Amino acid sequence: METVSVLDVAGYVKRVANVGHSDAMKLQKLVYYVQAWHLAWTGRPAFDAPFEAWPKGPVNREVYRVNRYVHRFPDADLPDEVREIADSVIEHYGSRTSGELVELTHRDEPWLEARRGLGTDEPSRTTLRPGTMLDFYTEKAISGVDAPQRVAHVHDADRADVRAAGLQVKEQWREGLALLASR
Repeated sequence: METVSVLDVAGYVKRVANVGHSDAMKLQKLVYYVQAWHLAWTGRPAFDAPFEAWPKGPVNREVYRVNRYVHRFPDADLPDEVREIADSVIEHYGSRTSGELVELTHRDEPWLEARRGLGTDEPSRTTLRPGTMLDFYTEKAISGVDAPQRVAHVHDADRADVRAAGLQVKEQWREGLALLASR
């Protein structure tokens, strides 16, 4: 998979969702949800960058810094898989206000876990655990409760690739299948 930075995703989200400079919270939450749903749907992070459990929800410091001081994000092309997930997130959450998105993240286990023992407005640099994000959002995806519509990402494959993959799986399961066939 191509390397994607959190700033690439933030730039894409800001542009496509038309998030203004002054709505930093909304940008943070949408980028967070891209990471969360990418984890749930692929089992892998979209980018390698942590989110901290700030009082107003998950925040990535790099996105915060660029939005606050630089005001310009990269205009990078995202790989199809990341772009499709970002589009699903924008479609699902994009019409919500930053306040509504803060409320949503405050109900989610990854943020709650990272904030345990902290006061309501107490600053924190505690990062949300990717494993908790994976588990929590995978469960939401399975239940379908307040989950974006998953866009299936189809990779082009020729007959030889499909046949080779099938033979590899068949070989991996050969002993198990033989055992089942004998019963």
